[in-house]
Amino acid sequence: MHYPEPIERSAEILRLAIARMTRHPAAFHPLTYAVWYEYASGGNAELNRAIDARTEPLDDAAVRELYLAHVADSDTASIELARGGIERAAVEIADTAREAGDRTRAFRDGIHRSRMALDDAHGVSGVEALLAKVQLEAQRMETAVGAIEGRLEQSRQRIVELRAELERSGEPMLVDVLTGLASRVALERALAQAEGTPCMAILDIDRFARLNESYGHLFGDRVIVAVGQLLQQSVPLSALAARWSGNGFALLLPDTSLAEATRLADRWIERMARIQIRRKGFVEPVGSITASIGIALRAEGEPADLFAARCAEALARAKNEGRDRRIVSSGVG
Repeated sequence: MHYPEPIERSAEILRLAIARMTRHPAAFHPLTYAVWYEYASGGNAELNRAIDARTEPLDDAAVRELYLAHVADSDTASIELARGGIERAAVEIADTAREAGDRTRAFRDGIHRSRMALDDAHGVSGVEALLAKVQLEAQRMETAVGAIEGRLEQSRQRIVELRAELERSGEPMLVDVLTGLASRVALERALAQAEGTPCMAILDIDRFARLNESYGHLFGDRVIVAVGQLLQQSVPLSALAARWSGNGFALLLPDTSLAEATRLADRWIERMARIQIRRKGFVEPVGSITASIGIALRAEGEPADLFAARCAEALARAKNEGRDRRIVSSGVG
């Protein structure tokens, strides 16, 4: 994607793009910005025809489809398709593992029933009939397990091939697959190119390792997605929200004063406490989710890495001082 427009024209295109975005249910993330910016610029005729031909509002799946088909460079498109293949293969492995567990439980129940029937069996013929039934069940189980192992191996091999394709491409991921936010690489690039004195906030979910240990990684992923959605919905349009680490997020806030960034952080902490996440099969939600936040204002001419380090130091202080709070960096490194 190449955007040669001068800054005045870019601002006008962005205004038109945002006006379009607000009419559709897709979340505001980098792919959505890219699709609607291209549309508003009028420089991508195929994309405009594809969007104009749709009668339904664009959700996240539709935006991703349009992005890959009409916006992404060929290399980027192949990368995104490979990542999607990895996700699908991982789902297949999970489904196959569940099937294996179901079959194992069924076999175990069958053995239990046979053992009970054996207690009631009379004579040699009755025992022989039961043994023949158990042998048949064992053969069926062996056949089923063999088929499952074959499918697992196919999925594993597909993941190996897709990962190799990604490594050959050498292109870093710019969108976080789980949350739809920008990746850390994308945020670091934006930070390196940022002008003036933007603010930055780094948010870290408190005691996340304990959540994973207590409720499992799938539940932890749901928490990450919920926090990512909260940030997407509550940052200024000019901000860039990114997944910074496993359970950490970063927000680059241009055109935002330190006082405004601090008020935003206070609202995030307040809204985090209201997040209701339930485990599958349970009515009661898990206790409140909290986060610690570090905030910094970039000094004029301050290198990007030092700016990010000051923000991370403020986050560390928030953790050390009891969590569930925000700390503002007190100076320039």
